[in-house]
Amino acid sequence: AGLTGEKSSTQTIDCPGCGEACDSGARFCSDCGTAIPGEVRCERCGNMNEPDAKFCDQCGRSTGV
Repeated sequence: AGLTGEKSSTQTIDCPGCGEACDSGARFCSDCGTAIPGEVRCERCGNMNEPDAKFCDQCGRSTGV
């Protein structure tokens, strides 16, 4: 799971429900309808982190995930 680059410039994220590759900006999977988790904002520095990030990749603070 996570962001992956494909041959085009479109990034995708794997659906947590069915594994289908969805556009990174999608809110729901177009294949099964499962909600796609969005990025997690760091409370300390405001950086946007991947949905499954346990710590901010800019300042190291726990994201609470």
